[in-house]
Amino acid sequence: MEKAIVLKLEDLEKEISDGRRRGLLGALQIGRALKRIQEGNLFLTDGCDTFPAYCEKTWGFRRSSAYNFIAVYQTWGQAILANPEFQSVDPTRLIRLLPLIEKEDKDELLRDAVFIPDKAGFEANIRNRQGKAAPDQCEEHTWEPIPYQQCTVCGLRRKLKEGV
Repeated sequence: MEKAIVLKLEDLEKEISDGRRRGLLGALQIGRALKRIQEGNLFLTDGCDTFPAYCEKTWGFRRSSAYNFIAVYQTWGQAILANPEFQSVDPTRLIRLLPLIEKEDKDELLRDAVFIPDKAGFEANIRNRQGKAAPDQCEEHTWEPIPYQQCTVCGLRRKLKEGV
């Protein structure tokens, strides 16, 4: 006779949390390794003339992705590794915060990334830090029409360029 498997929400949430932690620690590991490769010009031994070319050829990372891994590691790596409470943050949240690190306290930004639970609240917080109103704080929406082109085959849309 087969035993019935009882799924518990807590167990499944722990699996998700553990997976996110491994993903974040993996992203930090990638950032650290890429930084070392770049600083030591080790990409030259692989026949690449530039670090971005190496990242694209070897790992399939676009230039921006490689530099984001490095920036997240350099900015928050030590704090995250030192505090298990920070190890559940989604790495994409940290990437979203990178443009703010020059003007804002990086430790406060990390706490926001970890402790603001919902996406809308997190995005509203970013908008507020940029000096913009969040959609739920806007008293009177004003709309500006933006002309688009749309592909008749695949439906892809793009903004029309000025003067076209």
